[in-house]
Amino acid sequence: MNQRSIFVGIHLNNQYTQLAVMGPMDDDPVLLPEETGGEIPTDMELSDGGHLTDFVKQILHKEPIEIKGVEAAPVQVLTHFLRKVLYLVKQRHPYESIRQVVVVTPHQNVEFIDLIYKGLENLGIARDYALVADYKQSLIHYIMSQKKEYWVNEVGCFEYEGDHLTYRKMKMKGLVKPYRIEMEERDYSENESIFKDANTMVEEKAKIFESMVQGAIHDSIITTLYMTGKRCEEEFITKALQNVSRGRYVFQGNNLYVLGACYRARQIHSKDPLQDYIYLDENMITCRISMMVYTEGKVREIELVPIGVPWHQVDKQLDLIPDGDTEFVLMVEDLNKESKSTRIISMEPVEGKVMRQTRIGVRIRFATPRECIVTLRDKGFGDIYPSSYRAWEETIQL
Repeated sequence: MNQRSIFVGIHLNNQYTQLAVMGPMDDDPVLLPEETGGEIPTDMELSDGGHLTDFVKQILHKEPIEIKGVEAAPVQVLTHFLRKVLYLVKQRHPYESIRQVVVVTPHQNVEFIDLIYKGLENLGIARDYALVADYKQSLIHYIMSQKKEYWVNEVGCFEYEGDHLTYRKMKMKGLVKPYRIEMEERDYSENESIFKDANTMVEEKAKIFESMVQGAIHDSIITTLYMTGKRCEEEFITKALQNVSRGRYVFQGNNLYVLGACYRARQIHSKDPLQDYIYLDENMITCRISMMVYTEGKVREIELVPIGVPWHQVDKQLDLIPDGDTEFVLMVEDLNKESKSTRIISMEPVEGKVMRQTRIGVRIRFATPRECIVTLRDKGFGDIYPSSYRAWEETIQL
């Protein structure tokens, strides 16, 4: 059995967090704790019996977090909370290790995402075993992990959480592989005041909601309609769906995103059923970046940056040993332009060190989805060939 055999999905929000786990013998995710349907309050119990709440909101708004009069670092707070969540995984699977964690959150602030990664790293889960995703990505992986008959045409999803009512529609585009997945999003929150009005009858709310749903899907071939979020469990929505469900599949539930995150965690390390499909939005990288290296007795291509990952989450690092090389060559495959090209970074050679006498540290990051930052550093080779501290950096326009 693989030592890293547990796949974990976490839905992190300000008021509550959800947890789903897939073990080596599970076909589908299991929600933990089972008695609460996978729901965990996003708070921490303090030693004086009090509770720390709203810390996600405080981190996002850059407000100080005080515990017993002492300001706590945001990364420490997130680390302690993630430890509390992942302890439930250890209780269920005491002898296996986590192979992949996917955290889905509605808060796509770059600094907040980085704090999540650092919190997981503090718990021994490196970035190679972690991924932070948004609701749209998680929704797609949930939908496409279901029976194909559920997503053969277009799929709609209403999310009703707090004061926000959002509709998302997934559809396929293209006739050749990889097929494009598109996600449209519309905000219907202006109707929310009607639905929370205690003076409006349930039947009237149901009619208004049904009319809103019919208006959203009238020009679409919707195979399946999902209703998610805590407020989608209200009585008037259940009544409205009695008519909407005719001729299509309709599902209600409040664990769609965490289940999608868990499916995604497994897909990263298995034969991905979505390999013929690709989802891109304005934050996704549309170019595959690779290079040729000599490894394991032969020359082979290694992928450095795949297509379809958020630009702000790329931080690829590796070491290379040059064999007379004075140029660093990258291969770039642009999905949108359907073109391939090479990008060359000239490394002014460190005298006497290009013949397997040094290590070149490579780091690849992005400033925007179309700007790739490549940093090269001479790291030396032990005490015999110390580093020259030379560095090369170039921004590649994709």
